Amino acid sequence: MKNIFNLDVKNEVLNRVSNLSPNSQKLGGKMSVEQMLAHCSANFEMATGEKNFPRPLIGRVMGSFMKSFYSNEKPFNRNTPTFKPLIFSDKRDFEKEKQKLTDIIQKFHT
Repeated sequence: MKNIFNLDVKNEVLNRVSNLSPNSQKLGGKMSVEQMLAHCSANFEMATGEKNFPRPLIGRVMGSFMKSFYSNEKPFNRNTPTFKPLIFSDKRDFEKEKQKLTDIIQKFHT
């Protein structure tokens, strides 16, 4: 599995982000491109500790059991339910979200 701490992988991800446009085709899911950019940024903000969300009750009860499903080399299945605070359904500014994701990836890598 690719690791974003690897410089080549980071550059590949940043290149993929820079190639996005508001008309980019969805590969799955219901979010628009700018909503997905916001979703990805929020995930990185959680990883850097900038955002913290309370852990849902089901996460506390089933967390140790489910950990093996989410911390292995296997990618997530398509249409896996998304953590509610990471769903963005409002209208977003594409360029702003694209720049935000690029900046947070750079910060995360350092």
